[in-house]
Amino acid sequence: MPVFSLASRLAGAALAAALLAAPARAGTLYDDLGGRAGLQRIADGMLQRALADPRIEEKFKDADIERLQGLLLLDFCKLTGGAHAATPDAT
Repeated sequence: MPVFSLASRLAGAALAAALLAAPARAGTLYDDLGGRAGLQRIADGMLQRALADPRIEEKFKDADIERLQGLLLLDFCKLTGGAHAATPDAT
């Protein structure tokens, strides 16, 4: 299974878990999840767990983890309504 396919599945699972844990509020999902900083924490935590899991760690052996983190953050921002904050220099 390609790394990005696995990453897409992990991203979906992480967002689903965050949705279930977050209280409903007005605004975008991006805002509800804590904006760029909140989504960065989700992406980082998801990758840390994936890299520590002996069942799938092999899938990441040749991956550029820093690039993967950036791509996950970009996807999370776009998918949650915060595409304006998805650029690398956004704060």
